[in-house]
Amino acid sequence: MPEFFTYNHSEQETSSTEQEIESNPRQQDKIVAIIDNDNLNIINEREVRLQDGEREEFLKRLASGKINEYNLRQIVYALRGPIDYIGGRGRLANSLLSGNKYMRGFLAHFARDNVGLSGYLEFQDVVEFLERYPDPISFEGAVSNFLDRVEHTDSSQERQGYESSLRDFMHTVYGKKLEYYEQIKLLQAEAERRFPQLAEEKKRKESEVEKILAETDVNEVERLLRSELVDILEEARRNGRLSGADFIYTPEYNRLWGLNWVVNVARGKIAQLSGFNARASLERVEQEALNQVLGESAQQERSEKVDELREAREKIEGFQIETIKDEEVENIFEKIEVRGDDYLGEYLTPEILKKEGLLPKYKVTLGESAVWLSSSGYDAEYGRIAVVGYVENQGKITARTYYRSNSQGVWRYLPDYTMYRNGVITWFGKGYSEESVTLPIAVQRALSEITQDDASILKVKEFGLIFAGTAKKYDGQKEGEYYEQIETKPRRLDGNFYSEPGKKNPPEEIRLTTEQSPDFSRLITSWKQKTKVYGPITVEIFPSNDGTLRFMFCRDNYGRAWIGGIEDDSEVQSTGLRKSWIEGGDLATPAFEYPEQAGGYENTDLAVHPYVDMFENYLKKIPVIRQYLESKERIHHDQENTSPKEVEKKITISSAQNFTELYEALRQKGGLQGTQQFYKPEELIDIIERVRKGILDISYVTQTEGLRNRVYDIIQIKKLQRKLNS
Repeated sequence: MPEFFTYNHSEQETSSTEQEIESNPRQQDKIVAIIDNDNLNIINEREVRLQDGEREEFLKRLASGKINEYNLRQIVYALRGPIDYIGGRGRLANSLLSGNKYMRGFLAHFARDNVGLSGYLEFQDVVEFLERYPDPISFEGAVSNFLDRVEHTDSSQERQGYESSLRDFMHTVYGKKLEYYEQIKLLQAEAERRFPQLAEEKKRKESEVEKILAETDVNEVERLLRSELVDILEEARRNGRLSGADFIYTPEYNRLWGLNWVVNVARGKIAQLSGFNARASLERVEQEALNQVLGESAQQERSEKVDELREAREKIEGFQIETIKDEEVENIFEKIEVRGDDYLGEYLTPEILKKEGLLPKYKVTLGESAVWLSSSGYDAEYGRIAVVGYVENQGKITARTYYRSNSQGVWRYLPDYTMYRNGVITWFGKGYSEESVTLPIAVQRALSEITQDDASILKVKEFGLIFAGTAKKYDGQKEGEYYEQIETKPRRLDGNFYSEPGKKNPPEEIRLTTEQSPDFSRLITSWKQKTKVYGPITVEIFPSNDGTLRFMFCRDNYGRAWIGGIEDDSEVQSTGLRKSWIEGGDLATPAFEYPEQAGGYENTDLAVHPYVDMFENYLKKIPVIRQYLESKERIHHDQENTSPKEVEKKITISSAQNFTELYEALRQKGGLQGTQQFYKPEELIDIIERVRKGILDISYVTQTEGLRNRVYDIIQIKKLQRKLNS
């Protein structure tokens, strides 16, 4: 079932449930506001005020299934549990390890698979339990079988003892996560009770979803998707929003189908049955639904913008991704060339790429051009994901390195680099500018598609050689195909946002001309993308008013937005880059920036080494960024209390909550004296990084000032966070 919070009950059950779980209006208002504004950041507000009728409309949408259940689940996942807080671990351990026998029994069974070991529990068992059951949703689904087993092997009285302790155990383990989960269930119960007809419609959709999940005929899935899209379009027409065929290119339409879980399940099923080549099928179904609602004649009278928008979408979404066969891989292998310099005296070869499992796996067709991509990406260290791209030119196929930027969250090409003598890469070449190595939007979309699954990201042994081996060493000379193919000077937009290096023009004065401004009423396409620094981000593409440019807007879950790139339609070269490139200047400032490039606008209260926040003091004051956020109907909040990755100005080893903070604490201390030697900060950081990768045992970390214990604790917390985000 796709329903994560199904809560069916009788009237009698409703009253007993409401007596057992007290309604919390403040938390319920937050839940409503988070869903209505699509903003998890609201969870950190002390209180919110709903508009008149907002709760009523929320309950109607909840009863009818128009609220995306995935978003409800994300509220629970986003909350921090007791183990995440300083001091919370001790209280949690004390409550569980010295509490009543039933709480110890839960922990022993679900962490050690043996109730008989409840007398030998330790804090590590709490960590193990939360790795297995990181949220109340997963635990609640497992506990019923345990209770049945207790009654069968012991007695009904023993089961009653566990049942009476269950809520206390869950509240101790999950804290706020359980509180909000319970409030969501109360809201669902209220919605079903007050709007029974809508609840029946929801049940109908549940049966449709079950059928979609079990269906193997893609034509039948398309039929169900078409029916649901017709309902969405019909409702939009009744509300006066569907004025013509260009409605399907608006952010409003994108939001409506995104909230419909039947549509989401159907689209996912079509992709599953059709592979990466589902886009043509989805576009056809969408067009058929539009024809059914508007009629063929109305379709012929569509606005002039429709053809332009369809063509613009086709340039980005028109790619085809196919998994290539082994015999084709062998043919490509024979033509592969690697034109990079040596790395520590060794040259990258096609044979090494083959040994590491990085030969072409996917063929991406972009118009008349084709690019082959390796696997689903490999770990490029420090949170970066990289892919080996194979680009054909004049009968030769050249290996290229594409990587995902941490600061912008977008994909770039690596033309050259610098490094220390030991092989540590110190600088990724940016060519003429960061914008000049940003890959075309269509390639961005394709790379996002094939790197969605973190489980398939490869760990390669020859990381440095593979990553750098396709590029040139930079020694002051600009060499290589990049410098031969890409225009030396950028296209500049008409505006006052080009400042001197290290400086920034006042954000309020940064303005685009009307012709070159993005048209936020026309959404060409959008997708989700994972990043290291920002977490999951939404990427949305808008055309300029004159149709000559495309803007790539990025937005994280905390409402911060930035422009990831601007492109024109110049020809794509053998590097995978466009021949000409747009320099965005101050307009293209990322939300996380290097301090030396902040121009005095950095927000040091929010820093993720080596970056500082640029949204609070700069980006949110730029008119076009403000217009974008207003078009998303987002509520902005004070970032000081809600930022996702705050780093205190003074951090100690014991107070560090993640490795970023721990490394900052080591730098502030200037190093540590071990039993046999003094360790500089960078030496300690290098050892810890090797421990994290499994190269060294944790015993290599000095115990001075509790560093080894803190490294161990943070590793365990990271494991929990990965579970929560999976």
